[in-house]
Amino acid sequence: MKKTAFLIFVILLGSVMIPLVFQGHQSQAASAAATATPTRTPTTTPTGYVLHLPCAVANAAPSLMPTPTYTPTQTSAPVWTPTPSPTPTLAPLIIGHITDIHIGWSWIYSQRLPYVLNALKQQAQVRVDTGDCAHHGSVEETVEYMDLVTHNISIPWRATPGNHDTPCVFERYIGPLEWSWDIGGYRLIGINTEAINYTALAQALTHEKPCIVFGHFPLSYCTPTDQIELRQRFKMYRVPIYVAGHTHLDSLQTDPESGTVLLTGQRAGLGHYRLITLRGFEIVDISFENAWG
Repeated sequence: MKKTAFLIFVILLGSVMIPLVFQGHQSQAASAAATATPTRTPTTTPTGYVLHLPCAVANAAPSLMPTPTYTPTQTSAPVWTPTPSPTPTLAPLIIGHITDIHIGWSWIYSQRLPYVLNALKQQAQVRVDTGDCAHHGSVEETVEYMDLVTHNISIPWRATPGNHDTPCVFERYIGPLEWSWDIGGYRLIGINTEAINYTALAQALTHEKPCIVFGHFPLSYCTPTDQIELRQRFKMYRVPIYVAGHTHLDSLQTDPESGTVLLTGQRAGLGHYRLITLRGFEIVDISFENAWG
């Protein structure tokens, strides 16, 4: 009887103590968790500073915030803009170029020049001759040159002297050694490459309209000083093209220092001529032609 009563007492005591022990373990676990995970303290800005974010950014989830992108406002390469002209849009100008006729060298030159001049007057608006009009620079040769020109050309024209021309004879029968000629919103400038008058050239060059320069010697045949001086002016005034002769060869290249196109041509006495088409500061086309096909 006593054993039965003791067993009942143990059972009753266990039913009371086991829940209390289990509840104590839960309390300890909760306390440990609270100790391991501290309360997050909001970050504050320094005293005197207030951080304001745009609403769209402040309310956006971090994973949805847009990635900044850079949109360039200009091209990486510099863009050249021509100096404004009194005439914003210029009509194209077609220049016929001949050189090194050398009247007096061979009878065939006198025979073929009229064919070249007649071809030019049908295709060009103006004509420029870059010298060596007379082979020996004599009065007779120069007069013959002028007779052939005046009887076979009907468009405006100019000429620059070459090293075979005699300056005083050239001035008397053909025209000035250096000149400036405005036509159709363009300025054509002739220089005497054996003795360049830089005062006259400075007066002729302008930013107000495209300037096309003509001379007998190619740039590379000018004196070192003249090459420096001309390149500086070509670059400063954005001269689109410098047209020359002397070499008796067709050549077309761009000067790396000034950006000016450099053209030389073959002898007109053998039927050769060039057509240069410009629209403002832009060279539209250059063609090398021969009146004899």
